[in-house]
Amino acid sequence: MEVVPVVNELIVLRDHDDRDYQSRVEDLRPGVMIVAQPLDLAVDHTLGPGSDLLALWSCPRGIAVLPVRIIATYTEGALRLWSTTITGPGWVEQRRRFVRVPASGAVRLRLVGDDPEPETVPAKLIEISEGALRCTVSDAAFESLAEAGPVQAGFRFGDVDFSIPGHINIRRPGAHTDDPMQVVVEFDEPIRDADTLRKLIFAQQQRTYRLRLR
Repeated sequence: MEVVPVVNELIVLRDHDDRDYQSRVEDLRPGVMIVAQPLDLAVDHTLGPGSDLLALWSCPRGIAVLPVRIIATYTEGALRLWSTTITGPGWVEQRRRFVRVPASGAVRLRLVGDDPEPETVPAKLIEISEGALRCTVSDAAFESLAEAGPVQAGFRFGDVDFSIPGHINIRRPGAHTDDPMQVVVEFDEPIRDADTLRKLIFAQQQRTYRLRLR
């Protein structure tokens, strides 16, 4: 089965540094996909002809992935476009490389262990995908969260409350000295309410893209 998006599909373009950019499929031709140039590119970005990317989008079976390479950049009216060539067959991933979207709100990380009254660490949501979330915590809380430590992540996304078991995958300082510490919670499989979470993430992806068009 050929794995390609459809025209007007909202996609994420992921570069070799694992950075994500929101885009949309504008046209499809044999072996070629025309996409909107992402609006969230840094001023000093180096993406252009010859750059290899992964195009990702949500599908009923998970996250579809298609390797592409930029072959030309041009403008039609007010729309800046990238012409990309498909460099290999696409595939569907159940677990890795999920589409990530920005998010906000409170997270409660309940430490799972032998303690009959487990500690709950407050955190703030930064980003979420179907398979993980990234959040910030205080310096004191950061010390109590060990890598690979099991947690129960409670949070509200959209209009749905979630409580998902997982484990601390990454602990790292913020990008700047004064930034709060960050942790990544990878959800344990099977992920309860995965379909609901996927739909909410897709809706958030659409909202984010439309806001950037304004």
